[in-house]
Amino acid sequence: MPPKTTRPPARLPALDGIRGLAIALVMPLHFVGQFDGVRDLSAFAKIARAGWVGVDLFFVLSGFLITRILIEQRGDLHYFRAFYWRRALRILPAFAVLMAAVWLIVIAFPAVNPDGRERFVALQPWYWTFMTSWAALPYGLAIFPYAIGHLWSLGVEENFYLVWPWVVQRVRPSALPRVLAGVCVAAFVMRLGFLATGDPTYAAYTFTPCRLDALAAGGLLAVAWRDAGCRERIIRAVRPLARAPWFVWLAFAVAVYGMLRLLDPSAFPH
Repeated sequence: MPPKTTRPPARLPALDGIRGLAIALVMPLHFVGQFDGVRDLSAFAKIARAGWVGVDLFFVLSGFLITRILIEQRGDLHYFRAFYWRRALRILPAFAVLMAAVWLIVIAFPAVNPDGRERFVALQPWYWTFMTSWAALPYGLAIFPYAIGHLWSLGVEENFYLVWPWVVQRVRPSALPRVLAGVCVAAFVMRLGFLATGDPTYAAYTFTPCRLDALAAGGLLAVAWRDAGCRERIIRAVRPLARAPWFVWLAFAVAVYGMLRLLDPSAFPH
């Protein structure tokens, strides 16, 4: 039976819209990556490749929501049990269905991609321990057969879930923003290090320690949201954007797209 704890923080419906935006960004990116013919549609492909930023948006959302829940429930008697129980119920059933579907393909069509079949079987411990982003470090996402390389991002999330409750529980609330800021800086520096070496495995994009800045940024937002003064300032800053006419948003989208093109998103994996 799940442990009894206080109720999680009130749901913020506005975050569903942000989550929908992240999905809308990521799906065209995967579409372009899976079908070679689509890559020839250069205008569409160039826009779609900028969708990698949707992954970052998911990480920021996750950092915000998880940190918010953990801070609210920090003093609960069953703090750890409740958190990991909820995460397991949210992740494991869907993950098990996905893996079962891939196993059916592997068993039913053994002659299709035999090399991929062997790699899929050998990588099972990495999948089930959610260490896919670490498994990809020496080889890149090409190591994962059957178009499930995207599980690297699930691995990043699960690594975060494993460690972060302990950090929030043991660090003084007043010191938490400094810890989060330190994580942001450390992840950014590590990513620069990988990029400077010209690493061909895209570790700067897929390796868990390199992606913690987005999760930590979400955590910083969660800490700020708890302070009434900070929350009011955030709302005042965002409100004009919500009321802006469509052409302002179009100009903003063009500016962001230009910035992302400078970062060469076509080089990033899916």
